[in-house]
Amino acid sequence: MAKKKIRPTINNARAGKNGVFLPKHLDGPTGKAAQMDGLLHTWHCYKATYGGDFEWAEQFFYKNHFTDGLEYQNTKHRKKGNYGRVKEMDDYRTSEKTCPESTLYYLGDRYHNAGPDVLEVAVMDFLMWREKEYPQVVTVDWAVHQEDGAPHVHERHVWIAHDDAGHEIVCQEKALEEMGVPRHDDVKYKADMAAALKIKDKKKQASKISQINRYNNRKMTYTEACREKMIEIARSYGIEVEDKPREPGQKGLSQARFKAQDEQHKAEHYARHGKRLRAALQDDVRSAEARDARQSAAAFLASMGAAVRPVLLPTPETLLEIDDAMEQHGETDAGEPIRSAVMQRAFAMAKRQKTAPGPNPVEGPSL
Repeated sequence: MAKKKIRPTINNARAGKNGVFLPKHLDGPTGKAAQMDGLLHTWHCYKATYGGDFEWAEQFFYKNHFTDGLEYQNTKHRKKGNYGRVKEMDDYRTSEKTCPESTLYYLGDRYHNAGPDVLEVAVMDFLMWREKEYPQVVTVDWAVHQEDGAPHVHERHVWIAHDDAGHEIVCQEKALEEMGVPRHDDVKYKADMAAALKIKDKKKQASKISQINRYNNRKMTYTEACREKMIEIARSYGIEVEDKPREPGQKGLSQARFKAQDEQHKAEHYARHGKRLRAALQDDVRSAEARDARQSAAAFLASMGAAVRPVLLPTPETLLEIDDAMEQHGETDAGEPIRSAVMQRAFAMAKRQKTAPGPNPVEGPSL
């Protein structure tokens, strides 16, 4: 059987159905990843020097880099009377156009992957390459997670560009232009734009220009370079890589869509290995039911009152006997008949314990 190849995946996004992505998911001790023991490693740009959490780090980063640029822009708005466009720094940090961009990195899926350690090292190699190749894409924080089955890295970065006065601002397109990144097809772009500018209807013209920019832009060039570099790094670690691009509709999956696809892969995996996995699952269910039955019996004994508890020690033998009584009288929703039967069995055990020889006999209930 041919060895299954591993696909490197890089997904970029700034916002989802609930708004812009926030940094609290990356390292919060009460977050989903930490609660599911899926938080493996975290880093942010001020951690070694100041500590603090990711939210603090991003606030500090924005204050350090963009205070002058934001004030310069706000001054322009005030002079023109556009007071509704004046922003506070936290508004700037959490606005969809100027918030950090979030990227998810995977090497494989839930069932076939390179493992979190290899993934982390590979992503660190990638980020060091990107820092040299695209210095205006600045990593602010990242974390290695495994709460969703497949190991993955969350990484957040900021696209730093400059305004007409030289102040730092957040602008992806301008940052790419300043770094000299060409459009995916510059020749076609110029021809398409020349044709679009001849359209007299302003709404149709704007729509056409938007379409041109969507399908022929600098970010496409950047994304393709990043994908090729990630494949190169993965191969350098001996990983057999699936380098055939996905279908167009499968590119740029959001985290939610990636998880949905992962669940589909899970279903297919169970279908392929159904008999063996179902047998293992049944064993797990039986073990869980046995554990739950013991806990239920122990809880029942604890609730029976002072008359029984002093003489009925919750040993494994007594718990098994209570469990047997519950099994013999049907399901737990049968109500009082089960309680009565179990009480009788418990009192019988209490009587036996009362009459058994021992150094400290105790008084039990009368039957």
